[in-house]
Amino acid sequence: MTSHTVHIDIDVRIDGDQITGHAGDGVSQPRPFLGWLGLIGALDRLMGDPCPAGMPVPGSTAAMGSAGGQADAGRGGDQ
Repeated sequence: MTSHTVHIDIDVRIDGDQITGHAGDGVSQPRPFLGWLGLIGALDRLMGDPCPAGMPVPGSTAAMGSAGGQADAGRGGDQ
């Protein structure tokens, strides 16, 4: 397996225990994330470990739907 370096830009907004932000590689459009699990999912996508087709990454804005991000409030689920 060939090794390579990936540059990742992460912008994080901290509001109490909740984090939101965008992560990108400087090539494609930065993707939003919500919560700690969303950040991990964003890093997985950027490093080439995509979810199966049609499956939203936990904590991504697509996975939040109409819940408005309440599913990851207070960092529940990442502990």
